[in-house]
Amino acid sequence: SYIYQLLTRLIQANIYSIKYEYEAMYLYCCEAVNYYLDRKVLHRTSIYIFLNQKTSACIKLGYYKEGLQTIHQSLKLVDDNNSNWYPIKQNEFFIHMQSGQYMEAYKVYKQVFEKKRYKNIPEYMKESWAVAEAYLHYIIESGSLSIEMPAKYRVGRFLNTVPEYSKDKRTKN
Repeated sequence: SYIYQLLTRLIQANIYSIKYEYEAMYLYCCEAVNYYLDRKVLHRTSIYIFLNQKTSACIKLGYYKEGLQTIHQSLKLVDDNNSNWYPIKQNEFFIHMQSGQYMEAYKVYKQVFEKKRYKNIPEYMKESWAVAEAYLHYIIESGSLSIEMPAKYRVGRFLNTVPEYSKDKRTKN
């Protein structure tokens, strides 16, 4: 059944992630995406889930070009008014940052913050974007990116805007 296939595949992908077996996770997610693409009925949600998992594996493995291709596949499945659009764009931002494409990262940041719906996304997503903004300011201050940010950056304001992020250390060790 559909639910059985989804859950067993998702559990296996998460097992690979927990065990830090990102190459196996990457290959497994490629297989899962192909499985759902080959079905008679298009399972957009399942494909999105495994594309997201595949993107995570790409980031961990440094497969940035493949990660960006996967992100573009994901964006075709998700409307930009959907809340799932923001985590996809966050992955895109971090791929650009990790690969040294700071101007591209800035373009993603700007695209997200110019969205009218940004004010309505959940607080935990806003906190993640506040961290992304802090990374950008650091890159600008280090001289690696020559742009003017609209407002002066205040670290105190940043610390006040990420209370949960600064308290929750479960996945950051």
